[in-house]
Amino acid sequence: MPRYQDKDVSFDPPPEWVDRTFVAYTVPYDLPKNKESAPNIVMTREPLRATDTLRTHADRQLLELGKQLKDFDLLESRETELGGQQAIYLRYSWVSHIGVLEQSMTLAERPAEQGSSVTTFTTTTTPDEAPRVRPLFNQILQSVKFGAGFAPPPKGAPPPTSPPREDAPLVPMPGFRGGPGSRR
Repeated sequence: MPRYQDKDVSFDPPPEWVDRTFVAYTVPYDLPKNKESAPNIVMTREPLRATDTLRTHADRQLLELGKQLKDFDLLESRETELGGQQAIYLRYSWVSHIGVLEQSMTLAERPAEQGSSVTTFTTTTTPDEAPRVRPLFNQILQSVKFGAGFAPPPKGAPPPTSPPREDAPLVPMPGFRGGPGSRR
């Protein structure tokens, strides 16, 4: 594995270890009314199973969320674009210990010689704050650029759509409200 490096630290992980990068940003704590639910965005990276496509990976994530999150409700699922790459956008709500949260996940695949990985951006806010912060989340997602190693979309692939807009129509996903693991 290559040396890990960011703006503040670098180190050499063992070559057989798996990169599961985790980066989180949140609004300043003095802005939200409820500090426990401050709007935030988290980027993670994890290996993609050799037999998975980006869609099967996203579907597996949805099934796990449905099992683990109280009153999980999938609000939207669609193909989109992230940093010039085809991606999948998921938006859902659930009830946490602090109340209802709205989250979205935007997942993009990164092909590599050692196997593909998935970079996921997860946004979190309350439903009350969502109309105000969703445009900011979209602005952050529109600024994503991937470095060397990201392959362009395959020739003949349909053109990707733009990142989700605040006024984009919702596309309900049948079968997930009250689906596996849901407590509804």
